[in-house]
Amino acid sequence: MGSNLLISFSLQQPKQTYDEVIDTIHALGDWAKVDDCVWYVHSSCSANQACARLWAVMNPQDRLVVVDATNNDLAWQNLNGEVGQFLRDHWNRHGRLARVR
Repeated sequence: MGSNLLISFSLQQPKQTYDEVIDTIHALGDWAKVDDCVWYVHSSCSANQACARLWAVMNPQDRLVVVDATNNDLAWQNLNGEVGQFLRDHWNRHGRLARVR
């Protein structure tokens, strides 16, 4: 069936390349570039799986959010504590929270 994923990321290193991140997004499934760092992907991956694949090619200072609009699921890496807590508090009431760091 597949999931409708929205992926948003922010690379923090000054001369960091987007190539590996974009190649990984392309490998997740059929995709469309919404904005520079926002992508839509129709994928067989869950939010958690897509987040793990992308995070593997990113740096620890980067930020990543993956929303599975099909299954009301969310995963992220390296959001600031206040934003992460807000998502935990609100998403848990209305959806599933896959993975947070």
